[in-house]
Amino acid sequence: MQGTGHEAYHPVPIRRHRNGGIQGQTGSMDPIQQTDPTAVLGRRCVAWLLDNLIIAALFSVLLLSNATSTAIPDGVAADEACSFLFQTTLGCVVIGDEAWLIDVGLGATHVWLPTLAFLANHVFLTARTGFSLGKAVTGLRVVRRSDGGLPGFTGAAGRALPWLVPVVLGILAPIMLVVEISLVFSSPGHRRLGDRIGGTLVVGRGYAGETPRVPRLNST
Repeated sequence: MQGTGHEAYHPVPIRRHRNGGIQGQTGSMDPIQQTDPTAVLGRRCVAWLLDNLIIAALFSVLLLSNATSTAIPDGVAADEACSFLFQTTLGCVVIGDEAWLIDVGLGATHVWLPTLAFLANHVFLTARTGFSLGKAVTGLRVVRRSDGGLPGFTGAAGRALPWLVPVVLGILAPIMLVVEISLVFSSPGHRRLGDRIGGTLVVGRGYAGETPRVPRLNST
C-alpha cells in the first residue's frame, strides 16, 4: 500500500524441529523456545522400575528354587533351628515352623544368573539398540552426548559401572542410589554418574540419531 507511510506486513514463516525449538527466516534456533529432549524423568523412573522388576523376579525364582527347607522338630527353639538342622547359621532363615538354607556364595545360580541378565539388558542390548527392556517399553533411548548416536559398548558399560560396584562391595549400594537419584533430578541433562562416565544422555525415542540440544548443558 502506498502513501500510508507503513510497509505491508508479511508473516515470517516458522518451522518446528524434531529436536525442539523454532526456526525463523534467519535459520537460527530460539533457545528460549527450545525443548529439552532429556525432560523424560517420569518415563525414566518407570523404565528403571521395570528393569529392576525383571531382575528381581528372576532372582526370587532362582533363590526359592535352590533353597532347602526343613520343618523344625518339636522341642527345638527357632533361634537354634539353623544350628540344629544345618550345623550353620550362615544363609539360614527361619520362616514360621520351617528353616530355609540359602546358598550365599558368589557362585550361586541366583547370584551370577541375574548378574548376567543385568549385563545383557543394560550393556549388550543397550549398546546395540540404545534401549534396555524398560526403556523400550517407555519409548526412551540412550544416546551419545556428542552426536545422538548409539552409545556403543563403551557408553553402555560406563552407564552400568556405578550399579556394578555396589553389587561387588555391597555396603555402597544405598550411597550410590542416593548419588545417582540426586544427579538425575538436579543436573543439566539429568545425567547420573553413569551418564557422565559413558558420555551419554537419555532422551525420548523421537530424538535418537540427532545431536542433542540440551538447555544449560550445551552452554557448559
